[in-house]
Amino acid sequence: MYNTIPDQFRKLAIENIFSTNTFQTCWQTWQPEILRLLGNNYGENQIINLGDHLSDIFKSTGGSGRGQGELSAGGTAWESLVCWYINLCTVGSRIVAVKKMSIVPKPIQHAITINYGNFACNTESDITIIIFPDLHEYNTNIEDLNILNFNGTAIPSIIKNKFNFEFSNYLTERDFHQFEIFWFAIISIQIKLRL
Repeated sequence: MYNTIPDQFRKLAIENIFSTNTFQTCWQTWQPEILRLLGNNYGENQIINLGDHLSDIFKSTGGSGRGQGELSAGGTAWESLVCWYINLCTVGSRIVAVKKMSIVPKPIQHAITINYGNFACNTESDITIIIFPDLHEYNTNIEDLNILNFNGTAIPSIIKNKFNFEFSNYLTERDFHQFEIFWFAIISIQIKLRL
């Protein structure tokens, strides 16, 4: 198992998705269907083909309500399922899909914040995709890295068995021009025809 910086962020992104009650509830229905579709001896083709069935998997938890609460929970569940699937497809790569902006490295958060007078707004997209630079630091086990900050002091990658965000914030600031960021707004449009 890899333990690179992108892997750490992917783990945090997945933990964040599974921390919501909506996703946990839906996952009880989705997981058996996903496992059925993948089969016992699945490989990369089955994982990629799973994308063709995400909508049906999502619909398996659909209710009849059209109130704001149901729509909001449904939107959150769909975004979470898509984010989970993107991360599943990108395991072992430098690509990470994130729903919660607070786990994105601070330099990226600051770069996408818009200021309106004294009001700072970084309205979250539905999903943010981060492609980490193709540099040694992002392709190497974090326990094997020795990163020194601007003052020459070593920055630990792990503190108290948890990923150290100062570590990634420093590297993100240092290598900022080599990151790629994409935002996805997943929209659903319902059209009513009046005859």
